[in-house]
Amino acid sequence: MNLAVFYGILTGVAFAASTVLARRALFQSKTPLGGVFISVPCGALFFLGLLLGTGQFERLWHVPWYVFAILGISGVTTSLAGRWLNYTSVQQIGANRSGALLRTSPIYAVFFGLIFLNESITILIIFGILLVLLGATLVSGGKREETTHIRVKGVAAALASALAYAVGAALVKAIINEVGSPVVAAFITFSSASIVLFGLFSRKELRSRPLQIKRHSLVIFVAAGILAALAQLFRFTGLSYGPLSLVEPVLVSSMALFVLVFSFLINRNIDVFTVRVILGIISTMAGIALMFL
Repeated sequence: MNLAVFYGILTGVAFAASTVLARRALFQSKTPLGGVFISVPCGALFFLGLLLGTGQFERLWHVPWYVFAILGISGVTTSLAGRWLNYTSVQQIGANRSGALLRTSPIYAVFFGLIFLNESITILIIFGILLVLLGATLVSGGKREETTHIRVKGVAAALASALAYAVGAALVKAIINEVGSPVVAAFITFSSASIVLFGLFSRKELRSRPLQIKRHSLVIFVAAGILAALAQLFRFTGLSYGPLSLVEPVLVSSMALFVLVFSFLINRNIDVFTVRVILGIISTMAGIALMFL
């Protein structure tokens, strides 16, 4: 199996598990910002341990300054803004529907790959994009007890999160081979996001806001953060082996399947399993498959 495909699948599985666990924690504590505050630094500590355990810490001093800057921007875009938007969407409309909308990220990935990375586009990719958009439209429909405001907020947050993840992935792909180590790259992105996050919480208006995280939710957020860190490690590794337009479709198609499986196993009593949502997921998976062929 192509290594880019293999790591893309692993990324999707890890992201799916992280998203479903976050849904469980958010159902109990209802604080997306608190979830980000807990999970992002957990990722930075996880990669710091990996750097020290694998003897790669010294490699940080050999990373060019502009690579540091690009990875830092990617970290803030993906691990901070993207995750906050993702958690907000998951809280508002559930992991299944949010996950289906997040699968629009290959559209952005193909666009960025075409414009900035000299990658190609085919007629199958165009048809695939149309199917992904159809799937996103299907899952955007609301439940009867849902207000329009909640649905619109959740859908908008998911689409914005997909864009943030795609931008972050494109930035990483552009310079990953100059870093030489996915672990080093991931540590820089997560530590940058953590520094900005702590800077934001040093402001009085955020510092005074109660996070209201229950103890059980805290443990789940930590687990979700570690799984998200693993997912980013697999993603960076996959991008070092293959193009963005290959890794992202494989990632989101595997995530589509496993979000549904994990949600049924863990969150079947709190998530959405309607015919419309299932059809939307199938449509997005079919579209991603066409983009991958």
